[in-house]
This record gives sequence, C-alpha cells and structure tokens, in this order.
Amino acid sequence: MNRLYTLASVAFCVTAASGYDKPTKDIPTGGPEYIAKAMMAAPQDVGKKSTIARINEKFEPTEVLQKGTNGFTCGIEPSGVPFCADEGGMAWYRAIYNDADPPAQAGFIYMLTGDQGTSNHQPGAKDHSHWVETGPHIMITGKAVQEMAASASYQNVVDADPTQPFVMFPGNKYQHLMIPMDMSSAHSHAAAATDTSMSPKK
Repeated sequence: MNRLYTLASVAFCVTAASGYDKPTKDIPTGGPEYIAKAMMAAPQDVGKKSTIARINEKFEPTEVLQKGTNGFTCGIEPSGVPFCADEGGMAWYRAIYNDADPPAQAGFIYMLTGDQGTSNHQPGAKDHSHWVETGPHIMITGKAVQEMAASASYQNVVDADPTQPFVMFPGNKYQHLMIPMDMSSAHSHAAAATDTSMSPKK
C-alpha cells in the first residue's frame, strides 16, 4: 500500500504532456517492428529488460519475441496502443478483456504513448459518451485503488479532465487510477518510479 501511494505521489507531481505522438491502430507483423512499437510504452531501461509478447483478443500471449528479466511485459493492445505492465497489471488486463473479476493484486502499467480514448462510464461502451482521451500516462490497478479512488486527490467523475489524475470507470469493478505524465521530464520521473525502493517487488 505504501508503495502505491509513493508511486502515485511521484506521478501526481507530473503534469500532462503535449506534443506527443498519438499511437496508431496498426499492429506490426514483423518482429523487430512489433518490438520497437511495444517498447514505446515504457522508459527505455524498462522496455529493454521486459518480456515482449504478442497478445490476442483475450489478452493471452501468443508469441514471445523477447524474454525479459524485470517482471514487466510489453506488447500492443488489440486497439494498437502499446503497453508495458507488471504481473498485477497483466492480471488486470486479462480480467477486463475476459469480463472476469479483477484481481486484488496491485498492478502498474506504463502507457507513455497515450491512448485512443474511451467512454469513461463503462468499459467497452460503443456510444462514445463521457469520452476521455488521455495522453502519456501510467495506470495503477488492484484492490488498493479502491481506497485511493475515494481520496479527494483524484477526480472520481465520468467526465474527467485527463490532464489531471483521475479514476477511470468510476464505480465500476474495473476502476483504476490514471496518472498523466509529462514526457519532457519523463526520463527523470520514470527513473524515480522504477527505483528499487519504489518499483513493484518481485
């Protein structure tokens, strides 16, 4: 719990980015190209030591292109958005992509290319209402987020301002924290977030 609050506090001090390259919807078929896009999700030092895998519509790995050593898995979501998640983050992804109960385990996910937007009132909603599109950010998932989401430090509304930390899917079982990142200072903040005293324990 203390580690999650520390991570959130570090990221909370970071403002939203501008001028970033929004991810395209393409998923490269070539191995080197796939690896290059997947690694865009995280700081370089994290990506180069991560497992990089192709994933299917159920968020199951179908091919490992690089075997990692740091406990993170990087890949490309079916929407074309690069991600890099620790064990808890991957468990949360599998749950939401399979309409299963989310894990209690805490999770940490890098998404430093930003996303393509979502209806914030319900996962998978097709009506584009309460649309929120977030730039470069990190995500914190798991049971601990339920307590953190109740804090006045985070927006807990469907029409959130994505330039400030907010709860995505508020009140839903898949709710999680979205913390915007400023890519002009991403290297220093990512280094702090991946320090051994703050990063997910393995």
